[in-house]
Amino acid sequence: MNEITKIEKWRELLGEMQGDASRMAHNERVDQRRQQVISEMQLLLARFQAGDCSAADLRSEFDSRTRTEWDVFGFKGMSGAMFLNKLVKYLPSDSLEPALKTVMPAPADETQAKQRMRAFADFLEAKIKAGVATRSQLQPARLAFLISGCWHIQQKDRWPIFYVSARTTLQTENLLQESGDSVNDYFSYCSAFNPLAASLEIDVWTCEHLLDWMNQREPEDLKRKKLDRLDDVEDVIEEEVGTHAHVQWLLARMGRKLGCQVWVANNDQSKEYNGERLGKHCIESLPNLGLDPYSQRVINLIDVVWIKGTNQIAAAFEIEHTTSIFSGLLRMSDLVSLSPNLNFPLYIVAPEARMQKVANELSRPTFQMLELHKRCGYFSDETLIEKADEIMRWASDSSAIQRLASYAPDTILQ
Repeated sequence: MNEITKIEKWRELLGEMQGDASRMAHNERVDQRRQQVISEMQLLLARFQAGDCSAADLRSEFDSRTRTEWDVFGFKGMSGAMFLNKLVKYLPSDSLEPALKTVMPAPADETQAKQRMRAFADFLEAKIKAGVATRSQLQPARLAFLISGCWHIQQKDRWPIFYVSARTTLQTENLLQESGDSVNDYFSYCSAFNPLAASLEIDVWTCEHLLDWMNQREPEDLKRKKLDRLDDVEDVIEEEVGTHAHVQWLLARMGRKLGCQVWVANNDQSKEYNGERLGKHCIESLPNLGLDPYSQRVINLIDVVWIKGTNQIAAAFEIEHTTSIFSGLLRMSDLVSLSPNLNFPLYIVAPEARMQKVANELSRPTFQMLELHKRCGYFSDETLIEKADEIMRWASDSSAIQRLASYAPDTILQ
């Protein structure tokens, strides 16, 4: 396929996205909100650069506001605000602040950009080598997302953000090959992204939307299969919601039988199973667990938590019936990332048919860097339902649940 034909293909895809009214309305809302907050984000970076706030102050405001009014650039996740949280938590401020002040300003050109990002990567590697922090604590492979985001806020048309969805599309379209070196990979990404936007004569945000839209599109054969079974959708949803409540109800009863206080996610306590409200089996409020406020909020949303004594967690359970098996794992990884010294067991409960999917997700590099695969066991709804009464008859403490669990191997999927 020659270059002209390739561009025509991209133009057709762009036209297809622009013909999707709901998607375009969503994109417009996002861009309007981005335009409203980008000057505030620039001001925060400028204040830090000028010495008017510390790295800890930068972290605090960035973490708080990217979860609320600044939640339009995807910065609240593990490679954005949480990565900055780790830097501030594990590195001395007298060395971190100069390094951040060197790398965060938007560079004048690609040569300077490469030098700055590579120097920051070397800085993190030196701290790991010196034993100041571990690789799993700092996770230096995430640096390109945060740094590109800071550059983008200052010069949005020059430095695209290192989004996973855009990278995935560019790789699928054979425009990008990644080496595993996050610094080199970011500039390879720029070399694919920027010429594409220029050829299509669209701005950087429109190009981001296009690549994300392409990444989310479903193949036509999958769409047809879904259309063929639309009559069954409501029954499937009803069945999965009922099974989720059933598993929560079982875990709540089991926890109490094993001598624990039980917490059920705040937004699920009004749900019912077997004629009983889930809230009937749980304590009125989650006690102060001695954690930072964000970790406390994360636990508040976990499906079921067993508590020993007044405030010691015995086990935490996420019940996953979504196709991606991802939201519960992200909640667990958030918790482990911000509170790595927690030592209670974590569990994912999902249908038997999705057990391999759980193992595959836990084998992702993102989760293995946190060693989540060693801390998070998994077992099926069917196994729990089958074994629950037996466990409650013979077991004497909460550790009995471990007999049901499997763990993902150390091998990282490529």
